[in-house]
Amino acid sequence: MSLLRREVEPRPCKLTVVRLCLAPKQDVYLFNDRAIATYEKIGFKREGIKRDGGYFHHQYYDLICMGVLEDEFRAKYLSELLGDSKNILTQL
Repeated sequence: MSLLRREVEPRPCKLTVVRLCLAPKQDVYLFNDRAIATYEKIGFKREGIKRDGGYFHHQYYDLICMGVLEDEFRAKYLSELLGDSKNILTQL
């Protein structure tokens, strides 16, 4: 019984995140300056534009796709928390 239990128990796994992006339905309308500024403030970058990708108040608008890469995210937040990020990132 213990052998069977070992085989069906979930084993810990390591999940690697390389990039974060907004969900497809959460792209930002080009006219939404406050949302764009907020995402850029936390490290997201503009990755592309979906022309006429969103429909709002009987009109189509362009959407901005935004994302951040793991190394950009680490560099931004490790440098803020721990100081010099170049030395820290080489140790990770």
